[in-house]
Amino acid sequence: MYAQLAYFCTVNSLQQVVAYIKRDLSLEWRQKSIIGSSIIYLISVVFISLHAFESVEPDVWNALFWIVMVFSVLTVVGRSFQYEANYFAYHYHTVKPEIVATSKLITNAFYSIALAIIAYIIFSIFLGNQIMQQSTMFMSLILGASGLGLTFTLTSAMSARVNGNLVLTSVLSLPILLPLIIVIVRLTERSFTSASFFENGKLFIGLFLLNIIIIIITYVLFPYLWRD
Repeated sequence: MYAQLAYFCTVNSLQQVVAYIKRDLSLEWRQKSIIGSSIIYLISVVFISLHAFESVEPDVWNALFWIVMVFSVLTVVGRSFQYEANYFAYHYHTVKPEIVATSKLITNAFYSIALAIIAYIIFSIFLGNQIMQQSTMFMSLILGASGLGLTFTLTSAMSARVNGNLVLTSVLSLPILLPLIIVIVRLTERSFTSASFFENGKLFIGLFLLNIIIIIITYVLFPYLWRD
């Protein structure tokens, strides 16, 4: 009996998570302006770089890439709770906060990874690609972009609960965002060298653990943000 109840609760929770993900994707598809503006921002940075530098060195490529990624992800993910901001009471009595948190984390990680892939393609076409270890770069993109998406998901939830006070949420995100960016940049730097994928194991583990920590913090704090 208890096994059947647990199975039912798990299946029901998964269905609710999938339903919220589909809803978020549908809403974003109707309003493509934010994603479109991020892509235009990417192209603008590349265009300026082409005219500002005679040749783009790996360090400059790396710095420009992750600067663009931080602001692009912030633009897309920073507004992820605007649809719930005026209806927290309705959602609070409809589903558990963990359901909403899970759907937002998955959706925003997906958006961030998609933006990273688009940015990588644009940078490679127009600014060149001197990366020697594609596998290291690929994993850096996946883990780094998802980490940015997860971080800004948490700060977006905070912003929605304090009437969109982005200054406060930006300050709160710094303790998580700074170590994340440091590890991401170091990993990407090593993709321009001959260091093998396995030689970067410690950095990959550190980046993965940072993502896990962000997820745990979100699950701990989100129920309090949801009901306050």
